[in-house]
Amino acid sequence: LMPDVTANNFVDLSGINAYQYPYLKLITKLNIDSINGYQSPVFRSITFNYVPASELALDNNSTIKSDSIVTMGDSVGFGITYYNVGFTNVNGVVRNFFAYDQNGNKVNLRTDTVQTVLKIDSSGFIKATLPVSRMPIFKKYSNQVNFNFEVQPLAQQNEIYTYNNTVNSNFFVKGSPLTLNLDVFSDGVKIMGGDYVRLKPEILVKLSKQNSDSLTMLDTSFIRIFVNNNILIFAGNKRDINGGVITETGKDAMILKFTPELKEGQNEFRFITMNAGKNSYDTAKYSVTVSNELMVKDLYNYPNPMKSETTFTFNLAGSNIPTDCRIKIFSVARVVKTLKIPASIGVNQYPWDGRDEDGDYMANGVYFYKVIIEGDNQKETALQKLAILR
Repeated sequence: LMPDVTANNFVDLSGINAYQYPYLKLITKLNIDSINGYQSPVFRSITFNYVPASELALDNNSTIKSDSIVTMGDSVGFGITYYNVGFTNVNGVVRNFFAYDQNGNKVNLRTDTVQTVLKIDSSGFIKATLPVSRMPIFKKYSNQVNFNFEVQPLAQQNEIYTYNNTVNSNFFVKGSPLTLNLDVFSDGVKIMGGDYVRLKPEILVKLSKQNSDSLTMLDTSFIRIFVNNNILIFAGNKRDINGGVITETGKDAMILKFTPELKEGQNEFRFITMNAGKNSYDTAKYSVTVSNELMVKDLYNYPNPMKSETTFTFNLAGSNIPTDCRIKIFSVARVVKTLKIPASIGVNQYPWDGRDEDGDYMANGVYFYKVIIEGDNQKETALQKLAILR
C-alpha cells in the first residue's frame, strides 16, 4: 500500500519478496480534495523498468558417464555442468534425475535442492551414482536404460526458456534381467542397491512368476545366495538350521528369510537363479553399506515448492534401528508441526499434507524442517528448507 502519491515519482518494487508474492496486481485509486476544488486527477501512463529473468542451460559437452555397458546390480556414474546465462541471479535450484517406464510413467531416481545462489555467468556441477536396479529396462531395445537429468530454478523463479533444462542419457545392461521378479527387503524396506542397512538386518527375498514358464519349480535348488562371496546354507522348507535361510513356498512365489551379520563398510548380496528350461543362470547384485555412526543423508522433500502435500525423504545410516525419529517444521518464530515417524536404516519416506498442529493449511512462504534421530546414545539432526506456494 502506497498512499498519498501526489507526483510522478518512481516507486521501487524490488523489495517485494518474489517467492512469497509471485503474482502482483496493481490497483490505482484516484481521488480529489473536493473542499479545495482542485482539478480531478487523470491517470495518464505507467512505466516499468524490466530486468530479464535468469536462464539455466545445460552444457552437453561437459557430460561425464562412467560406462556405456553395465550389469544388473551395478551403478552408473553421471556428471554434468549447468550455467546461469540469464540476466539475474538464480536463488537456488532443484536437480532431479528421472526415467520413464514402458507405460510412460515417470520414475523419480534422485532429487536434491541447492540453496546456494547461482550468479550471472556462473556454473554449477553435479555428479551422482545411480543404481541400475532402480531404473526401468527396455528389453525390446536390447536392454537399454534411458534416464534424464533436469535442473529447475527453486520456488518457481522466472526463467526465459525451459527447453534447455533437460538432458537425456542412456546405457545398456549386459545380459538379461532375471526371468523372475526378485524383490529384496531389509527390515521391511525395499532395497535397490547402494542402500544403508544395519549390522544384522532382517533380509527378505521374494521371487514370483512373470509367467507360467518363468518358474517351473519353486525349489531352493534354483537359487543361490551369496553374502560377501560366502554362500548361505539352505535350511529346507519352513525350517531354520544354524542360522541359515528359512524358505516359504506358495503356488506362485518363494520367500527367503535370513539374518546375516555384515561388516562395517561395503557389503554385497548376490542372487543366482537357474532357468531350468534353458539350463542358464541369471545374476543380480545388491551393494549395501553398514555404518556404526548414526547419520542422516540425502534429506529432501518432493515436490518443493509444495501445494497441498509433499513427501520427506532421507537416507539413514547406523548399526541399529533408531529409538526415536521426529520431523519438526517451523517458521522463523516457532515450531508449527511435529511429525513422529517410525524410521529404519536405509531410505525413509514420509508424506505430509501441509497442515499445522491445529489442522489448518499453512500459509504461503518459506519454512524450515529438521529431522531429529536418536538411538544407541547418539543424536543426529539435519536441516532443510521447503516452500509452500498454492
